[in-house]
Amino acid sequence: MNKIVSTVLFAGLYLIGSGALAASLKIKADHAKYNDTPWDGIGGSSGGVGIFRTGLPTAGAPDLKLCTLYPSGESQCFFRVEKKKGFFSGKERVKHYSYCQNSDECRFELDFSSFPVGIVIVDIDVESDDLVDAFVLTDATNKSDIKRLDSHLRAYANSLAPAYSNGEKQRRRRPFPTCVVNKSKVTKCRLRQSSIHLSN
Repeated sequence: MNKIVSTVLFAGLYLIGSGALAASLKIKADHAKYNDTPWDGIGGSSGGVGIFRTGLPTAGAPDLKLCTLYPSGESQCFFRVEKKKGFFSGKERVKHYSYCQNSDECRFELDFSSFPVGIVIVDIDVESDDLVDAFVLTDATNKSDIKRLDSHLRAYANSLAPAYSNGEKQRRRRPFPTCVVNKSKVTKCRLRQSSIHLSN
């Protein structure tokens, strides 16, 4: 069974104030979830059974969305919003889309106002979003702040992408990974399902 591997790349980092940082953040997600199922679709072919399968495979790349959470409770998510009218009802509906629809890779331009900050990456789905990754990014090792943020981050991740299976619920009970920013050189972190490279 293949693991999810999502790569988060911070490029072009620069200071914007005390404890603040601006970054171009690139996410590269693996082609499948941790249980080897596709992000979108059901895998296999679109119709039929066994040798009688017809049509194209229904597996698709994720639609990545990124959200940040600070210890103060301030949060922000990055995605596109489109308003569309229903074909039959004529009622206007608001739909969320990734900046990079159906793509394993997506880049986000972010301003981190302070550290630590929690980061949640999800795959936008029609009914319920899937959690790709969640971790704490910090420029120090203040364990009390990180521990407090970890608790809030877990609740935040669950609100963005609810866990339904027992296996997923168990995985989320563990503390989220922490990546310490080194502003003087490249920072590399291996998380549960991600590799992070941070450079200034």
